[in-house]
Amino acid sequence: MKVVSNSLFPALMWPVAILVVVAIYLHGVNGPFLFDDFANLDALGAHGGVNDWQSLWLYLSQGDAGPTGRPVSLLSFLIDDNSWPSSPESFKYTNILIHALNGCLVFWLQLLLLQQSPRQNFREKHFYIALVASLLWLLHPLFTSTVLYVVQRMAMLSATFVLAGLLSHILFRSLIESRPKAAYAGMTISLGFWGALSVLSKENGVLLPALILVLECSGFRANDKLSRAWIISFLVVPTIIILGYLLSIPLKQGFFVEWPSRGFSPFERLITESRILWDYFFRLYAFRVEGSGLFHDNYAVSRSLVDPLVTLPAIIGILLLGYLCVIQRKRWPLLSLALSFYFVGHLIESTTVSLELYFEHRNYLPAIFLFLPVAAGLQWLTGWIKPVTTGLVLLTVTFLLLNRVNLWSDSVSLASSWAKEAPHSVRAQRSAAIALTQAGRVESALDVLNQAFEKHAEEHSILMHRMLLKCSLGQNIAQDKVLLLEISRHAPFNPKLTNMIDVFLSASKGNGCQSLNPEYSKEWISALMTNPVARSSGGFRHQLYFFRGVIRSYEKDGDGAKSDFVHAIKLRPRVGVFLQSAAVLATDGNCRSALNLISELEDPLIHSGNNFNKDYYQSELKILTAKIQDSCKLDIQ
Repeated sequence: MKVVSNSLFPALMWPVAILVVVAIYLHGVNGPFLFDDFANLDALGAHGGVNDWQSLWLYLSQGDAGPTGRPVSLLSFLIDDNSWPSSPESFKYTNILIHALNGCLVFWLQLLLLQQSPRQNFREKHFYIALVASLLWLLHPLFTSTVLYVVQRMAMLSATFVLAGLLSHILFRSLIESRPKAAYAGMTISLGFWGALSVLSKENGVLLPALILVLECSGFRANDKLSRAWIISFLVVPTIIILGYLLSIPLKQGFFVEWPSRGFSPFERLITESRILWDYFFRLYAFRVEGSGLFHDNYAVSRSLVDPLVTLPAIIGILLLGYLCVIQRKRWPLLSLALSFYFVGHLIESTTVSLELYFEHRNYLPAIFLFLPVAAGLQWLTGWIKPVTTGLVLLTVTFLLLNRVNLWSDSVSLASSWAKEAPHSVRAQRSAAIALTQAGRVESALDVLNQAFEKHAEEHSILMHRMLLKCSLGQNIAQDKVLLLEISRHAPFNPKLTNMIDVFLSASKGNGCQSLNPEYSKEWISALMTNPVARSSGGFRHQLYFFRGVIRSYEKDGDGAKSDFVHAIKLRPRVGVFLQSAAVLATDGNCRSALNLISELEDPLIHSGNNFNKDYYQSELKILTAKIQDSCKLDIQ
C-alpha cells in the first residue's frame, strides 16, 4: 500500500497543480476587453459575422496584426464567437486553457531534457526539478497580462507550436540510433509543420530552428550526434537568415535614423533593449509585479551608451552573460540553457525590428527554462528545509498570482492601478480615465486627464480626450481648441492617435458638443497634415485624408470629399477603404460623387490584378452601386 501511495503522489501532483492554476485564473474572466482586443476582434463582425466559407476566407485573409496576418490565431478566436461585438468571458476561458496546455508542454519538455542530462543528479531528481520549474513559470504573476489579455493569445499559440516543435525534435531525435531515416524525416517534417503553425500564429515562430539549435548546443543534448549537414541545412542556415534580416533593418533604415512613428532609431532601440532585458530579468526572478502591466510607453530611450549612464553597464552585462553561456555550458548547464534560450527567444522583438520598446508578454516563451536553476537549487537543500522552502516559494508565487488576477477582474481597479504605477505613461492615464467614465465617474476621469496634461502638455490624445469630457460636462473648451491647433502643427504623435481622431470626428458631427463642429475638425486635420510626422509617413497621410474626406462629405462637399478619398486610397490602395469611402459619400447624400469615385477607382482596385477576393468585392460593389442608384434615383452614365 505504501508503494502504491508513493507512486501515486508524484503522478497526482502535476494534474492538481494545473487545476489550481486554472482555478486561480478563472477569477479574472470577468475582466473587460482591452485596447488591441478591439482592433483585432472587430474583424469577426466586419462582414456580418463569420457564417460561411466566403466570410471565413475574408476574415482570415484580412488580418493585419503582423506580416503574415496571423490566420491561425484568428481562426482560434472563432472558438469563442463568430461575430462582434462580443463578451470577453469565453475568449478568456480559452486563453486560460491554452496557458494550462503550455504549462503541460513545458513540464514534459523539461522532463525529457533532464532525463537525458549527462549529470546523474539531474536525472535522479528530474521530476521534482521539472515540476517546480514549470510551476514557477506557470504561476508567474508577470504573465497575467498575457493570459487575461485576449489578443495575446497570438503570443500564447505561437509558444504552443514552438513547444510542440521542440518536443517533437527531442522525441524523433531519440530514434537517431535505432531508426535514423525515421528520425531525420520526423525532425524535418515536424520542424516545418510546427514552425509554419507558429509563424501563422505570430511571427516569433520563425525562431524555432534557432531555439532547437540552442538545445543542440546545450549540455543536455543526447550523446548521439546529428548529421552536420542536417544541422547546417535546417538549423544553422535559417538562424543565419534571421540574423541577416535583423541586420538588414538598420542597414536599410540607417542605424542612427529615427523611425518617424517611434521616436527612436535602430541603434537607440538596440541599446535600450539591453536595459529592458535586465528589467525583465529582475521582474522574473524577483516575481515583482509592481510597476508591471500593459503600459510602458514612457520608458526612457537610451540616446547613447552613457545616456542614461546604466546603458553601457547593461550592454556589458548582457555580453558577459552571453559569453558565460557559451564558455560555462558544461559546468553550469541549467543556467547556460536558461539564459541562451532566453536571449535567442528575444531576437525578434528585442533587437532591431521597429516595435514598441517594452511588453511583458515578450517573455512568455523565452522564460520557459529560466526557473530550472532555481528549482535545482531548491532540490539541493537538505532535510526539512527543502520541502518547507519549496512550499513557501510556491505559496508566495501563488498568492502573488491570485492578487494580480483579482485586480484584472475589475476594470476600474485595474486601470487605476496602471495609472498609479505608471504616472508618466500617457496610455495608462487615458486608460484610467476611460474606465472611470464607463463607471459613471466623469469628473474623476477629468481630474486624471488634467493631472496627466500637466506632465504632457503637448500630448494630442490627452488634450483631445480632455476636450471630449469637458464637452460632456458642458465646460468651455475654447482655450483647448486653440492649443490643439497649435500642437497639431509640430508636436510628434503616435499611430494610435487615429483611433482617437475617429472618436473626435464622431463627436464633432453629433450634437453632444456644440463647441466641436465640422469646420473646426477640418481645420484641425489640415493642421495635422502639416506636422513633420505626417509629412514623413504615407500611412499617416492616408488616414488624415480619409478623415478629412469624412468631414467634407458630412458638410455636403461631395467633390472635396471625393478628392480626399482618392488621395487616401492612392497612398494605401485598400478595397475596404474604397468601398467605405463610397458608402460614406452616399450616406451623406453625395450620390453623384460616390458614383464618380466608383467609376474612377473600381477598375484598378477590383477588376484588375490578382485579388483573391475579386469575385466577392465585385459582388459587393454591384450591390453598393445599386443601392446608391436606388436611394439617390440616379443611373450610372
